[in-house]
Amino acid sequence: MPQTLTRRSLACGAASWIATTGWPDRLSPSTPSVTMKIDPIPAQKFVGFGVSQPSSIPELTEVSRPVLHEMMDLVYRDLNVDILRLWVGSFEDWDLQRMKDEFRSSYLTHDFLSLVSSRCRARLLLAPGRRESPPSEPMEAYGEKIADFINDMQNEAGISFHCTGVANEPEGFSSQQMVSAVISLRRKLDRLGLPNIGIVAPESASASHISAEFVRDLQANSEAWSGLRAIATHSYNMAADDVMAKLAVEKEYWITEVGPCFTEDPPIDEEPGDDRDAATVAGRFLADMNHRATHWIWFIGVGAWPTFPNGGAGHALVRPDGRGGTKILLKYFYLKNLLTAFDRGAVFYACKSSREGSMAWGYGPKPAITAAVAVNPDQTWTLGIVNATGLLRNSIAWYSPESDYEVAVELPWQYDGPLKIVTTDRRGTTSFESMAASAKPNFSLRLRLQPRQLITIRSSRPNHS
Repeated sequence: MPQTLTRRSLACGAASWIATTGWPDRLSPSTPSVTMKIDPIPAQKFVGFGVSQPSSIPELTEVSRPVLHEMMDLVYRDLNVDILRLWVGSFEDWDLQRMKDEFRSSYLTHDFLSLVSSRCRARLLLAPGRRESPPSEPMEAYGEKIADFINDMQNEAGISFHCTGVANEPEGFSSQQMVSAVISLRRKLDRLGLPNIGIVAPESASASHISAEFVRDLQANSEAWSGLRAIATHSYNMAADDVMAKLAVEKEYWITEVGPCFTEDPPIDEEPGDDRDAATVAGRFLADMNHRATHWIWFIGVGAWPTFPNGGAGHALVRPDGRGGTKILLKYFYLKNLLTAFDRGAVFYACKSSREGSMAWGYGPKPAITAAVAVNPDQTWTLGIVNATGLLRNSIAWYSPESDYEVAVELPWQYDGPLKIVTTDRRGTTSFESMAASAKPNFSLRLRLQPRQLITIRSSRPNHS
């Protein structure tokens, strides 16, 4: 399905680039190749997918009702959203009343939450936003203000939050301030009779030495660590990495914000066939899942502005097209493929590349091929794999030259049965089935990926240990 202004039905047909024969098999000598090996020991469970809706909701309600309902269906119903991230200003000069007033005007003066609840059962994550400036207020008072806000919104408006952050992208915080804020917030929530509201932190802009320092200092304080539901980072140029994966062994790992990687000066909109962001979105999702992420939240689900770059329009999955219709950005279809192939509750297994190790999307070079493997709750297995070659290099990210890749995947299970194979690329999405041969003791397959192409393969039957 190409990036168009309206929805179209999926096209079905065969493709020549997939081979589901046993391993080993001869690879094309002129094409780069990589082998993926899967650790037989399970890692983490994929618990939830979410989106964020910034405070532009009043503008969104100005869209015609048919377009609004179509956009809500596309995101909240069709992607089966589990988590809705809502924002509130937590600035030093904002008192509790101003926080509540701003939140009400942003989210509660219309029926947005009822539109969401009629399409999915999303739990609410609060995102306190105060920019990245160093805080000067006492952290005890800061944490208590957020807890009081949560308590008042529940008592006054019936809004129940599942979890809360401490501060969005708190690069200005010291580690000690982060620890103190978590302790203060946890203590006040408990005193208010809200022990079930989880805290996720630090929500740093990237998985980096900064976020790792935050988490290590939280670990070193037993009260802060025990009061924390999950560690959290964002996934833009730098996604989850090996360091954060090790730190996440004892906790859930939430990726609480993911957005586009590519910007231009002057900014330009994503046009049909522009697969740059879509390929990086798929790569970061698979890389994050391969590094113990349990929850994954896209920045803007339904956009309010038809014109780009106003209001972060390029960050939205869908938005008005300015002509009375809906614009669906290509990355939406890549995400839909992944979220259809990997069920909530799927258990991931660490995947290692013969060329790029754990395939972390860190600073600088990005993996040419990124893959992840999981076993779904029905005991079928899913492989997701994307080719992110041929993308434009910039000062903080560079990519391998554009090329097809031959990829061999060695799965630690026996399997005999049909495979559902779904490919997403700049031209659209094709779904078909192919019979696979049994292999003992392990099942192996080979496939060829074109540049910026995403493939998911899902078994139709349970694997055999």
